[in-house]
Amino acid sequence: MNKIIEKLIDDFLVSEEIQPSTNSKNFEHFCNFSIVSSEYGGDFSPEDISMGESQGIDGLAVIVNGNIITTPQEIDDLIITNNFLEASFIFIQAKTSESFDGGDMSNFFLAITDFLSDVPQNTQTIEIRKSIELKNRIYDHVSKMANKGRPICKIFYVTTGKWNGDKSLESRIQKHKTDLEALSMFEKIDFIPCGANEIQNYYLETKRATSCEFSFDTH
Repeated sequence: MNKIIEKLIDDFLVSEEIQPSTNSKNFEHFCNFSIVSSEYGGDFSPEDISMGESQGIDGLAVIVNGNIITTPQEIDDLIITNNFLEASFIFIQAKTSESFDGGDMSNFFLAITDFLSDVPQNTQTIEIRKSIELKNRIYDHVSKMANKGRPICKIFYVTTGKWNGDKSLESRIQKHKTDLEALSMFEKIDFIPCGANEIQNYYLETKRATSCEFSFDTH
């Protein structure tokens, strides 16, 4: 892991008052926070989007009508208030390795496919089980769904290396995307590979956003 990422993780842990853990867990929380902050403008706890020790999915944010959702009741309340649902699923896998590993990517996609299944097998953490409940509640109300009745899906795979657009990896990714699209559960599926430069930029953008808010509030 390069020095810039190490220092940014240190800054993140202090800013969010998170107790340091292993390098991989610190990086996981750092990536989850940085990426979800780019998709969601409000405040949230990094714990709300961590999947614990789940195999395959490190972070998952369920965003409904512009809110990060943590309980099925919040979804019910939004239906009452807005009479529609507009949902996004943000899946994140973070690896401290400098390589983009095709096997790890495949396992990530398989974990997402399992999560979307009627009877998921990956239920070893309470965080995953709670997220499955959110998923089920959203799809229980597809008649209220915007975006042609389907949520948006964004899949972020992060390493500390550099994404070079390897053709064999792109081919593998496209196959897995096609398999997910065949489920007809999402209006749109995006896969976003992130290397060291990208994840640094995501985090630094959160600092710039905070600085702008502070400058605005003090004038």
